[in-house]
Amino acid sequence: MKNMRNNYLNYINILILLIVSFTFFIGKWLISFSNFPDEDITLRLITESHEDSFMYFHYVNSIVNLDFNNTFSSETNEKGLMIIPIGSVIFHTLGLKIFGIKSFIVLEFLAIFFFLFIFFLIFKKFKISDLSSISLSSLMFVIPLFFLKFNFLNIEEINTFSKNFYNLRFPRPLIAQLYFFSFIYILLASVNKNFYEKKFLMPLSIIMSLSLSSFFFIFVNQLVSLLIFLLIKYKFNFFKEIRLNYKNILLCIITFILVSLPFLTLILDANEDYIERLGVNKIDITEKIFLIDHYLSKLFRLKAILLYLVVIFLTIIHKKFFKNNFELIKIFLIIFIASIISPILFVIFSSKVSFLYHFNNIVIISTVLLMIIFIISFISKIFIKYPIKKFNYFIPAVIILFSTSFFNIENLKKTKNNQKRYEKNETISLIKKNKKLNFKKITFLSFDDEIMVWAVLNNINYLKII
Repeated sequence: MKNMRNNYLNYINILILLIVSFTFFIGKWLISFSNFPDEDITLRLITESHEDSFMYFHYVNSIVNLDFNNTFSSETNEKGLMIIPIGSVIFHTLGLKIFGIKSFIVLEFLAIFFFLFIFFLIFKKFKISDLSSISLSSLMFVIPLFFLKFNFLNIEEINTFSKNFYNLRFPRPLIAQLYFFSFIYILLASVNKNFYEKKFLMPLSIIMSLSLSSFFFIFVNQLVSLLIFLLIKYKFNFFKEIRLNYKNILLCIITFILVSLPFLTLILDANEDYIERLGVNKIDITEKIFLIDHYLSKLFRLKAILLYLVVIFLTIIHKKFFKNNFELIKIFLIIFIASIISPILFVIFSSKVSFLYHFNNIVIISTVLLMIIFIISFISKIFIKYPIKKFNYFIPAVIILFSTSFFNIENLKKTKNNQKRYEKNETISLIKKNKKLNFKKITFLSFDDEIMVWAVLNNINYLKII
């Protein structure tokens, strides 16, 4: 009877999460389809994509066509392959291949749902009620937008968090960041259990391999976090546990390699010019010393030292007064510490670097997330000790209503009936009506990025790129 009730509640929670996800998702698309009812569906996806998301759609098309070295030129044929973030575009690739470009709309909805679902599971670990966990998950979804709008002092770290924690930008953070949050949840779920069980190791190996082929900086943080987690969890039995569970670990490693293999193949045979365009640079020992010295100087600024003191103070408070939550808090502390250590280890052991500021972004995300968790842990403890039954439904309902309304109002402002969009639709309509055009043979010239991406998604092979 108890299991039946739990299953019923689980279905209800999932249904509520689906409804909340839909309210976050639907506003933009309702306006889009009502204002431009006859718009080419590919152009609609490009125009409505968050920020510069559409600039990464060509990766999806390349995998669908199994074409990893297309230079979009009829005059040159460079050797080597493009490095494609396979892990973060794989679902859109399958969607495009099986269901067509419309699947991108559904996948945006599913991404919102999985974000809410992951944080729902995370908050449930703190013994928060189902409805409160759903409301807090909703709040987490709009916090970046809220911070961005009300950052009156224009604090750089707040802007960085708001733009990188989570939003609908494809493929990162829309997909890639979900791997980061899933990784955190798996560590939380294994806190008081044997981490080397297959139910933890297998999903973790898949998530980390997808992270590697999505956003390398997240993977480095995950790797360092995992090592710290295992050292703290097993201490002097670290190597003993590895010997005892070597079969599961070996299976995990094989799974990781197999899932990562397509991405590793692209890296090993990557086009050198393409790598250079990505900003990848070789570094020698002198440059390593310079980078580490520069990073350490930033780590020991007054602002950073004050932050460390706050973290230490809150950690001591939780260890003393919130013991039930402390083991969970430790996971977020590990993520925070790993984010600080990761850049140093990466620079020491890597012979190449690229866009190192992404490490800084992860430090900021980990820091703000840790602070949020400290607050939620404190609030959860208060409500458990002093329950306010009259507000059990009222407060979560208000939070969910505020979150969905705030998100939709902010995003609807971006949808405009602009003349340029009508002109682009007319241009594409004229191209499609010309039956004499053979898309696979023509050379296409456009000074508009959106039109150019439309051409790629419609399998126009040759572009005049200025």
